[in-house]
Amino acid sequence: MKKTYLKLILSTLLSASMSFSVMAYEVLEIAASKSPLVPYTMMFDIAKAGDRFVAVGMRGHIILSDDKGKTWRQASNVPVRSDLLSVTFTNPQDGWATGHDTVIMHTKDAGENWELQFDGRHLGEQGESYYQAKYDRSKEQASNCKGKLEEIAGLDDSTNCRNLEDLADKYDMLVGEMAFAKKQGADKPLFNILCTEAKDHTSCSAAGAYGVTLRSVDGGKTWVNRMDKIENPDFVHIFFGAPISSTSYLISGEMGNVWRADSDPSPESNFDYKLKLIPTPYEGSLFSLAVGADGSYMVGGLSGTLLRSSDEGATWSDVDRPKTGNLIDALNLSDGRIVFVSQTGQIIISDDNGATFKMGAQVQG
Repeated sequence: MKKTYLKLILSTLLSASMSFSVMAYEVLEIAASKSPLVPYTMMFDIAKAGDRFVAVGMRGHIILSDDKGKTWRQASNVPVRSDLLSVTFTNPQDGWATGHDTVIMHTKDAGENWELQFDGRHLGEQGESYYQAKYDRSKEQASNCKGKLEEIAGLDDSTNCRNLEDLADKYDMLVGEMAFAKKQGADKPLFNILCTEAKDHTSCSAAGAYGVTLRSVDGGKTWVNRMDKIENPDFVHIFFGAPISSTSYLISGEMGNVWRADSDPSPESNFDYKLKLIPTPYEGSLFSLAVGADGSYMVGGLSGTLLRSSDEGATWSDVDRPKTGNLIDALNLSDGRIVFVSQTGQIIISDDNGATFKMGAQVQG
């Protein structure tokens, strides 16, 4: 390998000890415990499965409500004890949850029973093999080019020979990152998962710490590392995603990063997608985002930062809103209103597609 990888920095940040690695493996092999107190433990995300609410939280706990939240009960079977951070459903039966230890789980009965589809024990090995194949191919193509500038058919990220060496360097770096991930073990959380259902396939994307990005186009039966698809040279954390349409969505992360992902709907492309970095005037973490009915983008982050764009991210403006703490979650209500939630319990609501927000409630911890 001819690149110097960010191993020293990552080692300092992760500081993964042997005992932590053992613990990570244990939580991936032991089912979530059953207790009548589980509905009172910390939950990190909630989604609707038809008329049912499904919430996910600490130690693999998943709770269900069939009476609009009046009462809750624990899911029958959850195969891990990893903390779960995100849950989504594409229809009343099929859902996915993700969280710590790069866990991805699927349910096909509205959250009652779950199966493990992927975890961090496979991340480094799968990613290293995937990027090594891409590196070998790009180096071979570059060698065949011999300085020519004509287009080469079948290349994902390159239009001419001049790009091939840079492309090979990128894959070379990612091979090293995945080799390092194998040594670290199952230690990286996935913060968010989004799934969309089409007539001929179900696609899912999950993302999290240090830019880890995974993609499936077969409902989670197979997952592919797609860090090469996103412009993220600093390997910043990716926190949140929100749909723009059935084939497009927004993603937000650290250092003011926002990306737009657009899927290719053709089976010939394996339903691949392109990611475009959208500059913002903010340099801090953006934990949450929403898309208005008029197509406007809103991103929320540290210290109540809330920005809005009405021109698909070309320009951004500060939003008129009450003072809050870190804005960590957002959702679109069925009546068209947009809600952002702060880490300190404030809920702010907009009824004008995010142009202005007012205080909705203060949740007491």
